[in-house]
Amino acid sequence: LIIRDGTYNTSADVIDLSHQPPKSSTLWTTIKAENDGAVFFGNADTSTSQEMFYASSAGNAHWIFEGITWFGGTYVGTASYIKFLRCGSGTNVVDVGGGFIPFLSNSSSYLLYEDCHAWGGGRYKFSAYLSDHVIYRRCVGRLDAINTLHDTTKYEPVGGFSIYGSSYCEIQNCIIIDSDVIDYWAYESTPGAFITPNGTGSNNRFVGCIGLKIDIPGGGSASGYTDTLRENCVHWDMMRSAIYGGETNFDHC
Repeated sequence: LIIRDGTYNTSADVIDLSHQPPKSSTLWTTIKAENDGAVFFGNADTSTSQEMFYASSAGNAHWIFEGITWFGGTYVGTASYIKFLRCGSGTNVVDVGGGFIPFLSNSSSYLLYEDCHAWGGGRYKFSAYLSDHVIYRRCVGRLDAINTLHDTTKYEPVGGFSIYGSSYCEIQNCIIIDSDVIDYWAYESTPGAFITPNGTGSNNRFVGCIGLKIDIPGGGSASGYTDTLRENCVHWDMMRSAIYGGETNFDHC
């Protein structure tokens, strides 16, 4: 399916539990922009998290999305075999709730995010939560003004790429950049740009990544993670190095 250039923001354009592309155990369905970066779903000024893309319980989907930008975030839950190539996600709104993350996967497997970008008010830019075999390749994120108030009493952390309770994930040649506006953040903590922040997991790799000009640490791992590799990574002009925790191997950082 090739989508003509433009902005699409009606109920007929939503991917959710009841409205999903065709699924197959073997064949891939490709949905792509006519021109990369010229097809938008949603409203950039939305205050609703995951307004246009909420693919829950998709199973073995075998979907490929190319060159599309979603306002309001993308959510992949209990799904496998999905690729986002040259896609974007974010919002211009600061206060979208503490749960908002532009590219979020939950309890999912075998996902690829390649050449994607994320910006705006989300507390993490990319997050694999309770997932496995997720690859982020050549992706870039920027933290802008953020309000992570989850309810009336609790704030959430702020970070870049988060591998949360997940295993066998690869973060390859990714960048968190120009996230130096901490005065515009309302948050609980700043665990880091490239992190395994909580829970348990194993065999996660951060390779060739860069954190540049950021008001958060470089990265850290909770004590429950094993066999974490940080290789050929650079953290520069940031809050502090904070490369710590867990069972981590460092190679040329």
